[in-house]
Amino acid sequence: MAVHQIDLAAATVEKTKALLAYSRIVAPFDGVAARGLVNRGDLVQPPTGTLMTPLFTVQRIDTIRVFCDVPESDVPHLHIGDLAIVKPSGFNGKPFIGKVTRFSLRL
Repeated sequence: MAVHQIDLAAATVEKTKALLAYSRIVAPFDGVAARGLVNRGDLVQPPTGTLMTPLFTVQRIDTIRVFCDVPESDVPHLHIGDLAIVKPSGFNGKPFIGKVTRFSLRL
């Protein structure tokens, strides 16, 4: 009888751990929750069929993409892997250093 109670208690502990794990949302990468589409206390259910509304939009903050137009005369001098220095306004002129990773379709 006591063995069955121990097994039942262990199973209850495992079930509770599994249910608590559902209360934690983990993103596949480090970032910031930029937009929440649910409110505290909302009932959230798993996606079914066509109803697949995201809970949050998470944005990476360790990597940024910069898209820019390059004058046609400078394009032949630009290569993948070249150093790219970006100085966005609002950062006291602090340069961000990256590299050219791709080009859009060239005609």
